[in-house]
Amino acid sequence: MKKNYLVLLSLIFAGMLNAQSLQILTLNDVDVSGTEQNYTGDIEENINTIIEHFKIKNNSSSNIDVTVKKHYISILPETSNDFCWAGQCLPPSTMQSNILIVPAGTTEEPFDIHYHCQGIEGTSTVQYVAFDKSNPNDSVYFTVNFTAEVNAIENVNRTVLVSNVYPNPANNIAKLDFNLQANQKLQCDVYDILGKLVYNESVSGQGAIEIPVRKLPQGTYFCRLILDGKLVETQKLMIQ
Repeated sequence: MKKNYLVLLSLIFAGMLNAQSLQILTLNDVDVSGTEQNYTGDIEENINTIIEHFKIKNNSSSNIDVTVKKHYISILPETSNDFCWAGQCLPPSTMQSNILIVPAGTTEEPFDIHYHCQGIEGTSTVQYVAFDKSNPNDSVYFTVNFTAEVNAIENVNRTVLVSNVYPNPANNIAKLDFNLQANQKLQCDVYDILGKLVYNESVSGQGAIEIPVRKLPQGTYFCRLILDGKLVETQKLMIQ
């Protein structure tokens, strides 16, 4: 059933690729548009089993109102997944994002996807589609197989120990504890919902990053953690 569904969706979206103005890229500029990708995480990491980061490029000569939506192809019961786009990390129940205007010839990030296995071993498959809100036929997609395994090979997200930001919501100081390996450097960039950088700090060794949120307006912010020049995680921070 899964294979038949994949074939049907591939045929549907194949025609859309002919009019493709958009691309889905990794942070290293690998084009994953129209492909099937496989990502594996450790079953013990049931909160953020798999986190992957992408960006969306507008190859056209006009601005595009880009919306992202997801289709469930095969989902294991009790697992969940979510994605971030247009300045929002959406709850698992939300299937479609708000609009983000991507100017002609530019690339926007982050487009992040998260899979939470909830301690359940196996594979779930989700298809993500980015499209022009005013012309849904102008779209691009890729399919992701999320696999949770026992003792999976560690990826870059787990080569550095960083806590979730706390307290969250915060109204005075927000913290992230870190314990880096030798010679590793971690950069924490905090952006507001419009994508403006409002705080950044680079650290090494072990300790805590203290974000002075009392100086910032109330609202939603995103903490982007960059390890040795590579984005490894984006955390949402609420400021009251």
